[in-house]
Amino acid sequence: MILAHIAGIPVEESVLQLAPAGAAIMTAVAIAGRAGLGRLRRRLRPRPGPAHGDLQVSLHVDDG
Repeated sequence: MILAHIAGIPVEESVLQLAPAGAAIMTAVAIAGRAGLGRLRRRLRPRPGPAHGDLQVSLHVDDG
């Protein structure tokens, strides 16, 4: 049974019933994707260390 027309396209009742579930799935995928990208960015972020000149070395020579 055709329930509505959206942008000139007939939409059946079954499609409208599935829309809330589709929105929930897309929200879950977006949240999971955002968390995954955050972990990836943290993994790829350069860390300060010897390669970036942050290491200071001091030598102490004891003549005693």
